[in-house]
Amino acid sequence: MQTPSPTCRIEILARTEHCSVGYCRGCNVFHVDLGTVSLKLHTLQVHALGGSLNQALQVFKRTILEGEGPGFRRELEESVH
Repeated sequence: MQTPSPTCRIEILARTEHCSVGYCRGCNVFHVDLGTVSLKLHTLQVHALGGSLNQALQVFKRTILEGEGPGFRRELEESVH
């Protein structure tokens, strides 16, 4: 796990068995820990990551769990751009 700077005062916003998300008001940065991976993200990056993950889960549920429809490949390609 990446060590935050000595001046960071991280407030944990969410924690599960696999992930934790904290925020440092002093540096205005989110600290995301996922297993052995640690990320420091600004608000816009957290928002973009959350949106991308939600979109990926929706596509996954619709195409993989419910069966690949004929537009599966096109939908994946469009979601990347």
